[in-house]
Amino acid sequence: MKRRANMWKMFLPALLLGALLLATGCSEDETVSDRVDSRGLGGGPVTPADVNVLLLGQDDLSGFAFVQGYLTPFGFPVVDTYDNTIATPTLADLSAYQAVMVWTDGSPASVTALGDLLADYVDAGGGVVVATYGHAAGYGVGGTFAAGGYSPFNFDAVNPNTVTSMSTVYDAAHPIMAGVVSLGVRYRDNPTVAPDGIVLADWAAGNAAIGVNATGTVVGLAMSPVDGGNLTGNYPELFSNALTFTASN
Repeated sequence: MKRRANMWKMFLPALLLGALLLATGCSEDETVSDRVDSRGLGGGPVTPADVNVLLLGQDDLSGFAFVQGYLTPFGFPVVDTYDNTIATPTLADLSAYQAVMVWTDGSPASVTALGDLLADYVDAGGGVVVATYGHAAGYGVGGTFAAGGYSPFNFDAVNPNTVTSMSTVYDAAHPIMAGVVSLGVRYRDNPTVAPDGIVLADWAAGNAAIGVNATGTVVGLAMSPVDGGNLTGNYPELFSNALTFTASN
């Protein structure tokens, strides 16, 4: 009996490793750490230079030019624009981009079609950042994206539009939070957190400010990327980090 127990002690680590490799989908030549790194969890290998970005927003307040102005210096090779009030692009249109940032300030051409598109895009390997008022009930993102649990935030927001600042930071070491020491906003929404949502920071006003889904493919930012000149602090770093992180997953 003692010899049999010793044999189990000898083979048990190998059996456990085999089970872990099977569970994570790794081959014998690929470690669990390799799989984590390849998926971009915890930072990932992607830099802005690897990411073509589409701004799928609305051009009120000269928003596209403003956002392009603070994203381009980070080294994104492409920062294109598409006004979602005019039409909904196709999945083929989005295939040229590794990350898409979507926001609204009024009804998009089709709430449902926009959400269906974004769900298909994430399923095809793209990364999505949803900013204010994309979480708004009625004129934010709808369709499969809203109903299918893709986002860290629910699509039930109202819009307090009161000046506030970033307060509690729950994971300062997260790649999305790199260099983000302070944030101030006025135009924002206040969605509730989805069951699988991970909140990285709150607003001083009390609701979640920054969230990411469990797979890292969708980031929720409860703030406008345009904000009519009211943005302060490290918002360029935040939006750049969010786009880069989603593209790495």
